Amino acid sequence: RLFEQLLEGMEWKQRMRHMYDGKVREPRLTATWTVASGATLEPAVIERMRKALSKRYEVEFDSVGFNLYRDGRDSVAWHADRIKAEIEQPVVALVSLGEPRRFLLRRSGGGKSRAFLLGRGDLLVTGGESQRAWEHSVPKVAQAGLRVSLAFRHGMDPATYASKEIVDPEP
Repeated sequence: RLFEQLLEGMEWKQRMRHMYDGKVREPRLTATWTVASGATLEPAVIERMRKALSKRYEVEFDSVGFNLYRDGRDSVAWHADRIKAEIEQPVVALVSLGEPRRFLLRRSGGGKSRAFLLGRGDLLVTGGESQRAWEHSVPKVAQAGLRVSLAFRHGMDPATYASKEIVDPEP
């Protein structure tokens, strides 16, 4: 039910990113919520999730990044989250809804990856060294169903969200 509510109720946007000598559309749709926005986190179950995860991992998750992967062409390349250096032990809690997709982790700079098949309510929590010394990706695949991921974060730099140009999603 939550998956359907997010698909229909979120204001999904597509961001532009600078790559090489130009700009490209990110191959997925996104939405963002932050405590600082003062907006109510909807649906209410997500606020309950945020509070429960915050209590469990002893951090205040103050933002949620929503990502919609529409099909196998939607993806995210290898990257590390931009987390403030003063956060010594960053924690990110990912909740994956919908059809499972591979989520890959590897040491920064390359090497063998570790694969997790996430979907249908799976929770993956990364913390400590994994946010500083590891990268992650969701690779393109030949076929995939709809998937929404929720990334609960704390201490995210607001410039991370503000620095990306938002455009209307491609039809």
